[in-house]
Amino acid sequence: QLAYSGRHLVVPENLHVLATMNTADRSIALVDFALRRRFHFRALAPDFGAVRVRWGGQFGGLGRVVEVFEELNRAVAWFLDADHAIGHSYLWEALERESKHEAPSLHRAAGQALLAQVIPLLHEYFHGDLPRMKKLLGPAVVAEDAPDAGRERRWLEDEDAVDLLRLQGSADPAELYAAVELHLLGSPT
Repeated sequence: QLAYSGRHLVVPENLHVLATMNTADRSIALVDFALRRRFHFRALAPDFGAVRVRWGGQFGGLGRVVEVFEELNRAVAWFLDADHAIGHSYLWEALERESKHEAPSLHRAAGQALLAQVIPLLHEYFHGDLPRMKKLLGPAVVAEDAPDAGRERRWLEDEDAVDLLRLQGSADPAELYAAVELHLLGSPT
């Protein structure tokens, strides 16, 4: 029975309501608390295994790229928490776009994901704290002396965030990926 109208509401047993919620957004904490009291929740972590299954046959060396993204998530969890993990969809979408190229490049796809989506997201997560981002991504990627580095931090649009972060001497996505890989995993074995 509905509280205000007094009318009866019947929900079929075979109806399942599925929704997503970003737990990193603390501005909805009261709503989150209310929902958690009334519904069952299941955490869905990034699944880079799905990326391996879908794209492993087309992109040789994908395992190493997946390791980089998984290590990045371990580092983000250490700096912030697991709720700020980088989802596998960023890499998936980049591989999807790259697969349409005449000469697909795994490292270019990974670099594009980092440059266009992951680094701006991390910049937002870290509130523009470049020294902490430098520890996370490496000195070849984050330059604290970049334009605007001395100014008061503000929420930045993606293009502005990328302007603050640069690969020394190059903006090539494949080189950007290589610098992050080297920082997170060391030299390939």
